[in-house]
Amino acid sequence: MADDMPDWAKQLQEAAEHAAREIGAAVEKSGFILTAQAAMGWAFQGEFDKARAEIEKLPSNQRDIIAMAARALAQLAEEP
Repeated sequence: MADDMPDWAKQLQEAAEHAAREIGAAVEKSGFILTAQAAMGWAFQGEFDKARAEIEKLPSNQRDIIAMAARALAQLAEEP
């Protein structure tokens, strides 16, 4: 059926598929950010088990990122 479509329709379909992939990636990244923020919120409140549960939801590369961000934040907080 795709072979029967005019070129403009094929281009439109390709653009829509590309946009859907980009939106999916953005939604996934937003989910990682929100999960990291939830973990920080729980840690800030002293709820470390809940913070740990949030962190465990993240893939390992995102855990590395949150660890680096936490170290940087700690260093910034200790500056005069």
